Amino acid sequence: MRLVAATRVLDEDDVLEAFVRHHAALVDHHIFLDNGSTDRSLAILQALRAEGLPLTVLQTRAAHFCEPPLLTGLFRMAAGMGADWVLMLDCDEFVDQRRAEGGLRALLDALPPEQGALRLPRAAYHPMPDDDAADLLVPRRIRRREPELQPTAKIVLRGALAAQNLNIDAGSHDAIRDGQYLSAPISGALALAHFQRRSACQRAARSVLGRLKVIAAGQAAADNNSSLHYNRIFEAIRDDPASLLRNPDFLSPGAPEGGLVEDPIDYLGGELRHTLPGDAAMQALAGLAAFGEALAAQHARLLDTNEGIRLQVHNWSLTWTQVA
Repeated sequence: MRLVAATRVLDEDDVLEAFVRHHAALVDHHIFLDNGSTDRSLAILQALRAEGLPLTVLQTRAAHFCEPPLLTGLFRMAAGMGADWVLMLDCDEFVDQRRAEGGLRALLDALPPEQGALRLPRAAYHPMPDDDAADLLVPRRIRRREPELQPTAKIVLRGALAAQNLNIDAGSHDAIRDGQYLSAPISGALALAHFQRRSACQRAARSVLGRLKVIAAGQAAADNNSSLHYNRIFEAIRDDPASLLRNPDFLSPGAPEGGLVEDPIDYLGGELRHTLPGDAAMQALAGLAAFGEALAAQHARLLDTNEGIRLQVHNWSLTWTQVA
């Protein structure tokens, strides 16, 4: 059985190396699509590939939300590499196979041939004040998770489905074939350890970037409620930044309602070689500035290459509205 994973990357250098090494023990190949990272993410991927890890590293600089076609393209590329199964993963999601007898491969191999997809539920892990801040290995440092699994699962697909009219939905939560969601039962034995938040600044920057990408994609993306989970933090930073960035409960949160359980995952990747200590606040500012520059450059390119658009934007700029 050949397993291939596919992952989009944007400014994940604090967790990326651990993610790659962990999954190198589980899959035969891993495809990465970098979305214009400004931190060390691309350098880390290149260094790991130079070590001999089976990686394909691609890059796009899309400054707007266009997840479904990019994810679909990654799935088709993985299938074209001869994948029997394709795992669609984010950099903050680590496959946890402790409860699957025989592990990931044995579980997938035992599925009936008519079952083309499986969804892996996520276990939400939370940083706590007593975590060892000096330990750069995220899944070893962050050891506590919410007791219940999250209903938003990630999809695993048979590579043979690429020959059909199949599209991956935003977030890789579902696949769509001929306008219908593909049947994909949620696994009861496999899960994804989800390290979505590693610091307050990282979480805030990701929310701002995610929301701005949706706005930049136009009305259809907004009407579809794309990346809705970013809205709350984005709106707080836009309307009342002190409510978050000077709020000790956001900057250093305690356990969420319902508490946490100590349940460190079985990390499979060995020690880190390319991950460096970083300043999350400075990296967040740099990432936001770089995204703003990319978005402005894309806007300028439209003006420079289409006289009609240039005229329309010029006319918008000269439209006055009396507000008082």
